[in-house]
Amino acid sequence: MANLSRFEPHSAFQRIDRDQDKKITSLEILKFLRDNGVEEATEADTCYIVKYFDSNMDDKLDYEDLMQMVMPCDDQYLRAAIAQRDIYEVANHDFLDAEIEAELTRLFEKEIALNRVTEELK
Repeated sequence: MANLSRFEPHSAFQRIDRDQDKKITSLEILKFLRDNGVEEATEADTCYIVKYFDSNMDDKLDYEDLMQMVMPCDDQYLRAAIAQRDIYEVANHDFLDAEIEAELTRLFEKEIALNRVTEELK
């Protein structure tokens, strides 16, 4: 996702945060997934994502939490380049470019799959 030239983390955050309260809930992630054709995900799945990445334990993701999820952790140069991209506004009814929507959806699906495997192994 980071290699997509139109990917910008703040815009991705705005796309998911439909109520524009600067926090992402598990229901907003679920709605994002539904908008992108993912029907098998549950609220429990998206609650896991929020719980895992929620740094202040308020059961919501703030912008910094989402950054930890979507930014590359092994390439500081790419991470810095992405952070300097121009921000573009995403209204509460708009979508991102189809390719970015698809990649963000895949990221959420991978997090859900990882949690399901982990829970099964427990």
